[in-house]
Amino acid sequence: MNSKIIFSVVVIVVVGGLLLWGKTNQKQVVQYWPETSIACLSNGHQNLALHIHSRLLITKNNQNVDIPANIGISSDCMAEVHTHDSTGEIHIESIEGDQKFALKQFFEVWGEDFDWSQDGISMTVNGQKNSEYENYIMKDHDVIEINFNNNIIN
Repeated sequence: MNSKIIFSVVVIVVVGGLLLWGKTNQKQVVQYWPETSIACLSNGHQNLALHIHSRLLITKNNQNVDIPANIGISSDCMAEVHTHDSTGEIHIESIEGDQKFALKQFFEVWGEDFDWSQDGISMTVNGQKNSEYENYIMKDHDVIEINFNNNIIN
């Protein structure tokens, strides 16, 4: 009798373990923002290991460039890098805590083909000159200012 109980418990534990292992090792289908390698957050703002914000300010020929609200947000996707309003605040969110996002990835999600090689570009991060441009890894509380003048005299 005792061996039947032990056998039953072992069977239940093994079957339960296999079911749990199978569930945790299922491949998750990852959706990406169109034409980028930026994943969509499957649970919105839930279960995030990374949630930081940077502010982006752009001037072109001494005029402020508007950064639209809802960059990276559609009816079926919220990209890991996105905006909610037009203040220039970039939300950087991921379920992976060690994920890093470069400035160029925000421009890709935005759909802006920004030519970083043009003359007259300057960039500061938190008031300090920075020449990493599109490769700059955005950090929490950064204030990124991009100024470009391309006044070509004909």
